[in-house]
Amino acid sequence: MLEMSTAYLPVNRNWQRYLQDSEDTYRDLENELTQSLKREADRACFMMKYNAFADDPWLWDLDWSTKPLKVKKTVSKKKKVATNFIVRDAPDIVSGAKENYIEDEDADHAEFQQLKGKFEELFSTKDQLFKRNSFLPGYPNWYGLLCNRLKDGLVGPSEVTTSAQVVPKLLKLTWDEYPLYHSRELGWGYLVPGRPLNFGRLDEHQCETPFPLTAAFSLFPPRATNPIRTTQGIISAEEAMLQLNQMSNLTADSADLANHWQATRGSLNKQNHTEHALEQLQKKHIHFQTSDRPAWHLGIGPYDVGVPGCWFFRLPHKSGVDNNVGNPLAKDYLNKIEDGTLKATSSSIAEHVLKLNRNIIYWRNARDRILSQMVVWLRQSQLPRTVTKSESFDPSNQYGAILPQVITSGTLTRRAVESTWMTASNAYKALDRLGSELKAMIQCPPGFSFVGADVDSQELWIASIIGDSHFAGLAGSTAFGWMTLQGKKSDGTDMHSRTASAVEITRDQAKILNYGRIYGAGERFARTLLMQFNHRLTEQEATEKARKMYSINKGNSVFKLNHRGRELASALGHLPEDLVTQEQINNMRKSARKDFSLMHLAKLPTEDLVERRMWAGGTESHMFNKLEEIAQSEFPKTPVLHCRISRALEPRNVGKEFMTSRVNWVVQSSAVDYLHLMLVAMRYLCDTFKIEGRFCISIHDEVRYLIKEEDKFRAALALQIANLWTRFTTILLNSEDHLTPILVMASIIYITQLCTMLQNMG
Repeated sequence: MLEMSTAYLPVNRNWQRYLQDSEDTYRDLENELTQSLKREADRACFMMKYNAFADDPWLWDLDWSTKPLKVKKTVSKKKKVATNFIVRDAPDIVSGAKENYIEDEDADHAEFQQLKGKFEELFSTKDQLFKRNSFLPGYPNWYGLLCNRLKDGLVGPSEVTTSAQVVPKLLKLTWDEYPLYHSRELGWGYLVPGRPLNFGRLDEHQCETPFPLTAAFSLFPPRATNPIRTTQGIISAEEAMLQLNQMSNLTADSADLANHWQATRGSLNKQNHTEHALEQLQKKHIHFQTSDRPAWHLGIGPYDVGVPGCWFFRLPHKSGVDNNVGNPLAKDYLNKIEDGTLKATSSSIAEHVLKLNRNIIYWRNARDRILSQMVVWLRQSQLPRTVTKSESFDPSNQYGAILPQVITSGTLTRRAVESTWMTASNAYKALDRLGSELKAMIQCPPGFSFVGADVDSQELWIASIIGDSHFAGLAGSTAFGWMTLQGKKSDGTDMHSRTASAVEITRDQAKILNYGRIYGAGERFARTLLMQFNHRLTEQEATEKARKMYSINKGNSVFKLNHRGRELASALGHLPEDLVTQEQINNMRKSARKDFSLMHLAKLPTEDLVERRMWAGGTESHMFNKLEEIAQSEFPKTPVLHCRISRALEPRNVGKEFMTSRVNWVVQSSAVDYLHLMLVAMRYLCDTFKIEGRFCISIHDEVRYLIKEEDKFRAALALQIANLWTRFTTILLNSEDHLTPILVMASIIYITQLCTMLQNMG
């Protein structure tokens, strides 16, 4: 931990250039973005003419009401005289000023007098205005909210930003080619036209302008689908298209449309939700859920938000379906903009706005943290001789270092915490994320090189070793351990490829799910992620995929019986040592009720008959059994360094609560043990073999060292030896592995040879 507190990031004048260039470019792009949004707002405001907004599926529900220009009914004579004096004399003053500047040019003076006479009547109407009048009279209220009151709105909608709620409507954003819509209760979503009209729900917040259903049907017709059998509650694309063909003779009046739909679909009998569906609904959203749905579209919904003729589907949220989306232009939806799911249809300017927002969003979110970095610049006299004597040393350059403000044990799992460098992502491949080249600005001084490595699949290896030690005491003895050691990405035999194949997702997505499962996350987490990866998945489909994945990997829940359970099993002729399912426990209780001598055991709940829950039938069952055994022990501690969990989470204080956090702690805290052992071993090797260098930074499972140019290869070899030493700690997990001492003895001979080589290289 002391070693980790000495983090040191070398920089040169490129750091200052990076900050300056990023900030200047950000200001330019931010200004361009604002101007583009202002033009879109002005374009939308112009639609007030001839009520063109009423036929727009995005702008129809904005607040188009205006504030009148207040005029005095009568004007007092005193004010009129004073005003006339000002109006009469002001031109004289201005005229005198003009005469001084243009030296009595008669032509200009005559023109001024002509204009004065023409507009004198207009100037006199100023007396009829109140001193404080309405803000932007005649403009729609939504437009006024985007203007600066201090400047009287003279500079236009200067307050518009991408976080404004009206912006997605101004840009006419679509999701899967359907118009976005905002509900106060459900957040951002999109409307799918084609629903039979009814008056079952009317939005109490809805404006007086009716939804332009005819225009929406023309712009967003039902998609062509494969022939399917229409069932109760499902409106097919063919039926919806039939309505579209008949709507040409209808007005836009909602009552007219409602009568048409009710006449056409009068036989539609909506079914109530089944008990299973009701369990999946969220309490705050169940009021808006609807049983009828379009056959041509799947999503999070549908809901009834009071828009006649449309279903409402919610946008997916990164934290799950329980949460509402507050801004569809946030960074979480950049990938949806890139793949075309989220598009702007207003104009080419709107597309440009999305591109600009994508370019600057990284710097906008990180700039405060980056600009506040603590940089120490060194004078030339303070630089080591290795730097100044290097052939690449430039006296005109600046050399210094950033001192990251690292908290060496900032989490429950003892991981180091730092707000910038330990959360920084790599530069984006598209090279259009302003400032994303942050890590590249850490550049070693002349005469030094960076030497580092990251542990491949660190948590997977640790978890698999724990599972192997629990099962047979041999590495690779479980399916999970074998996939970790021998699985190959190229032939699809590694863990991530197998999971991706099982639930039909990409390997990168499977990787996230696998790590989440090992960290203790449950099926709910997997369902949420699956719906994020594929927003077209319904909640039921995502639940089925998550259940299938957990059944294959984690296995099924079983129970180990305690002394009461074993007594009951023995009395009924079952093997007391066997693991039993919940169904088997229920059957034993049912059988015991027929025997009066076993009645006292039959009345006991499951918790009083079992010792603990276990897993069986999955590739990772043995690993999870061992992790939960450690988490439920009297004093949970890591298998290698025996670091204990916080007393606040020990079973004597929390019982069986917080199991996810405790299982997560076993894996991640063991990974911290691995890192600490690596750092100590590397420090020892550098001191012993006189490798000139220092610790730079550690990020999760990565370590970086700043090493003298002549020692960089010896440092790389030292890292290999340190990694080998650290992996030998697996002998502490199981003493029954008779092969481990032999392997350790052989490895000691091998490491002795490596150390001899390391010394000879020096």
